[in-house]
Amino acid sequence: MLVQQPSKYLDFFNYCKQRRLFCKSYHKLKAMKALGEIGQTDYVKALRNLQHGVIELEIRYFDILHMRI
Repeated sequence: MLVQQPSKYLDFFNYCKQRRLFCKSYHKLKAMKALGEIGQTDYVKALRNLQHGVIELEIRYFDILHMRI
């Protein structure tokens, strides 16, 4: 039992690290849009990519892959 616990903590740490990266990417993208560095279509495409990445992360971490349609 003690051997499995550090693995769970490491998985949680990696999950948090990835979530932080997605949040930073979102804020950077939002700032670029506000400054006019990217257009609306590129902004929407990048948001979709971020959303899909976050969904995949949630599916992997919470182990709900079997529930996917």
